[in-house]
Amino acid sequence: MFLFAGIESINQSNLEQVNKGWLKAEDYSCSITNMHDAGIAIYASFMFGFDHDEPGVFEKTLAFCEANKVDLALFSCLTPREGSKLYAELERDGRIVEEDLSLRNGQNAIFRPKGMTIEQLDQGLKWIWNNFYSKRSIKERLARYMSNMGYAAAKTGRRTSLNFSVEEMIVFLNMAFRTEVSTF
Repeated sequence: MFLFAGIESINQSNLEQVNKGWLKAEDYSCSITNMHDAGIAIYASFMFGFDHDEPGVFEKTLAFCEANKVDLALFSCLTPREGSKLYAELERDGRIVEEDLSLRNGQNAIFRPKGMTIEQLDQGLKWIWNNFYSKRSIKERLARYMSNMGYAAAKTGRRTSLNFSVEEMIVFLNMAFRTEVSTF
């Protein structure tokens, strides 16, 4: 079983910037451990480009993912939507730099971040995708499932509703992501 977790950011100030201060970044590790202990794999989503993000955020986020054994991850640029409070603030500050709607897909910077350049945001996003889904990283995750030290679901041999074992799903999804990342 997987849980999609919109972690957004590991920086509490960023969470507060987008009115998600009720999320507590310092509790993420404990929550992930509890999910793993219950046999639930974590598919975590992260966004980059918040006002408190600097170029080192990509390395810190990857380290967080590795330390907490995040099973799958989705990485994207903060993408403000027209009509939102964030979009209005960025537009007022002259930070919106791209109006092409086709680039508002979460994988392209459409505004000028405060703590890094647009190029650093774009390159950092590609870097974290390529490193999280590198062959080395996938091998480490798969080794965890193939050993006798997997999550509770793996230990009991529980199968998904599609009749795949948890291990088979993890292998498939990691390899599918690896294939997609290589096309960036």
